[in-house]
Amino acid sequence: QQPGQAQQSQQSGRDGAAQQSGQAGQAAQSGGDVEVDRGRTVVTVLNNSPVQGLASDTAAKLKQDRWSRTGYGNLPDEAGAFPESVVLYPGGNAEAKAAAEAIAADLHITARQRDAGIDRQLAGAAMLDGPGPSNVVVVTTRDLR
Repeated sequence: QQPGQAQQSQQSGRDGAAQQSGQAGQAAQSGGDVEVDRGRTVVTVLNNSPVQGLASDTAAKLKQDRWSRTGYGNLPDEAGAFPESVVLYPGGNAEAKAAAEAIAADLHITARQRDAGIDRQLAGAAMLDGPGPSNVVVVTTRDLR
């Protein structure tokens, strides 16, 4: 091997490592490096609409999509503060965010981070199946049918 070839090979290795490092940084920022375990993730579906059975129907669909730990219930009538269906997750929880984004993709809706006001609304949920609101919460409205 010629000295120039060794230097070129080392340079390519450094460039490749820098490129991989840059890609890993992008994946970490987007949450793409967090693996979602559909069988372990607890999901709560809450109906925030007058459509009877919407939460249970959505929970059944999620279970068919392998989100096996899914419960459902209703938000109080006065909690009609959600204009459209959404998947909510707490801030600072990369696993919950990744799961929420995967569920949102499955249901063709958006995912967004919860805040203290949303947490207060979710606390009033009447659960029909499963424990109270989990880290990942799907709020259903009329637009989800």
